[in-house]
Amino acid sequence: MVTALTIVVNLIAFILPPKQALLVMATYLIIGAAGVPVFVGGAAGLGKLVGPTGGFTLGFLLAAGAMSALRGSSNNFKKNIVLGICVGMPLIYITGCLTMYVVAGLGLWATLVAAVFPFLLGDVIKVVLAAFLAQKLNAALVGR
Repeated sequence: MVTALTIVVNLIAFILPPKQALLVMATYLIIGAAGVPVFVGGAAGLGKLVGPTGGFTLGFLLAAGAMSALRGSSNNFKKNIVLGICVGMPLIYITGCLTMYVVAGLGLWATLVAAVFPFLLGDVIKVVLAAFLAQKLNAALVGR
């Protein structure tokens, strides 16, 4: 399923400092686990986090924290793109594929075909869009 969630994860990482980025993503996970339908497709509950696609959701937390920490106070468009593609996407894909591989019992190739290959181009586009929006939002926030 294609969503804007990865744009939001990248925006959080590209705008907030690491502690705040982690808190926002942890709050998202907690309210979803508690039953508020905030996960993809309006899903909710702890089972969604430990199911076959739960690793992707947990990967959002890791990716947002890591990208924000590596970004520092920079508002550099190109740096954000590199962070999103070389740090965020791999963290999300690795955690997601691990749970899909283990929980769903798919083989490695089947996991990659189902969970990575169809989304690569779209996720790169989402990283670029998030980097662009973050650059504009950060500039507007500093300009106040």
